[in-house]
Amino acid sequence: MFQRWAPALQGVHQVLSFATGSHNSATRGTKFGLYMTGFAIIPSRTIVQAWFRATLETEPAEVQSAVFYASKSTNPLNPQLDDPINDHAYGFGYVCSDPTPGTFGWYVYITSNC
Repeated sequence: MFQRWAPALQGVHQVLSFATGSHNSATRGTKFGLYMTGFAIIPSRTIVQAWFRATLETEPAEVQSAVFYASKSTNPLNPQLDDPINDHAYGFGYVCSDPTPGTFGWYVYITSNC
């Protein structure tokens, strides 16, 4: 599987989505942007943290949000700094170097109840 998906994920930091069906939300994008950047109102969060927070506030409890990414860490349960899980929006914190085939060894799929 690694050899099949590695080229498709070259340079992709994360895929943010849902593990279940989701609903249309007029405010999810605004909340997601606010949590990623803070807009000088609140501290900025990582992209993953911002996604889970925004979906928590815009989806009912039976929905699960999800994140999929190729980890660059040797142990994805204890990720190194230069790993997509630590990415912030550009200009609002750390952004890891682009993942490329051969530089990562784990695929990580995280879900969270909304």
